[in-house]
Amino acid sequence: MDKQELAAFLRSRRERLRPEDVGLPSGPRRRTPGLRREEVAVLAHISTEYYVRLEQGRAPRPSAEVLAGIAGGLRLSDAESEHLHLLAGTAQLHDGRVRRDVRPSILAVVERLPQTAAIVISATFEVLAWNGLAAALMEDFGQRTPAERNLARRAFPTGDDREDPQPFGISDGSEFRRHVVMRLRATGARYPSDPAVTELLDELRRNEDFSALWERHDVHAAPVLQKTFHHPEVGPVTVDCDSMALTEQDQHLVLYTAAAGSRDADALALLGAARGRSGVGVRPTGPHGAPRVTMTRPRPRPPSHVWRRRQEEPTAVDRVTHRRERLRRGLRRGVEHVALESAEIRELSPQRRDRRLVDECPRLGAVDRTPQGLVA
Repeated sequence: MDKQELAAFLRSRRERLRPEDVGLPSGPRRRTPGLRREEVAVLAHISTEYYVRLEQGRAPRPSAEVLAGIAGGLRLSDAESEHLHLLAGTAQLHDGRVRRDVRPSILAVVERLPQTAAIVISATFEVLAWNGLAAALMEDFGQRTPAERNLARRAFPTGDDREDPQPFGISDGSEFRRHVVMRLRATGARYPSDPAVTELLDELRRNEDFSALWERHDVHAAPVLQKTFHHPEVGPVTVDCDSMALTEQDQHLVLYTAAAGSRDADALALLGAARGRSGVGVRPTGPHGAPRVTMTRPRPRPPSHVWRRRQEEPTAVDRVTHRRERLRRGLRRGVEHVALESAEIRELSPQRRDRRLVDECPRLGAVDRTPQGLVA
């Protein structure tokens, strides 16, 4: 439960309401904008003291019933009500980190969509996958670092090397920036323990425009149905923008299409032809930013004669047995003319005969007389 964020969100929602919005008289003396705290408490059917402590960040975690009453009293939308539950810690959170791996089936869809620019973005607006037409319409994301592929950083640049405030020449830059802030606020509530999310928000707060939009505490983003890209080669291209939520991994598949037979469709076709079929690009990481295991070509099989020779190579047991037999043959050849005529030696077992021959042959005196020395 983020008490300070919850308190700030409640204050912002209370201050935007007027008494007449909830059926209350405005009254002659109102020195502060919006409703009074006691009015919200009455509408939410809770005590005034408890609501005041909520806005001060001193109250314990509210129950789901209390939050439902507050949401109704403040006239929150569905998205705002969900955000309220996230801040209070009563909604289901994710596993702690933003997913950055894309399902293979989604990659196949991105690659096979004809005359459609498609990208996959994470909950932090990082471009994770893209097809050739998206690279031609927007930019070649493969030439960018992972940090530079983040659309939020492109919309709110910080530092001295600030880029064009209208990324990719889009005409609705202000709407896109508001959409980014609203989505990132919800992302910060869903992933409070992800250091990458915290670092990104701290970095973006250094941008004055981002800070001003962040203080508004808006969480409901209106859908963007059309977008115009000002391309340096084919001019303005107006496309329909459709975003499909991939809820399992908290990602979005964004599709840019143009009406068939229109000038914009011809411009997309021209960009696609100039780009060529380059397949799909993908961020080379696994889940939560871990390095992805890349597929490599299998090692070529050696020629048949080399393969047969490897198969015929003796094992360790074969080498030990062969050395033992060679030792026995050498001992017999070197000593039989001296000692093998002895009936006593001929009657011994092969193992004891080897030991006896070693003991009786002067030129083999340096050989290790242990059993391991005879067979190693």
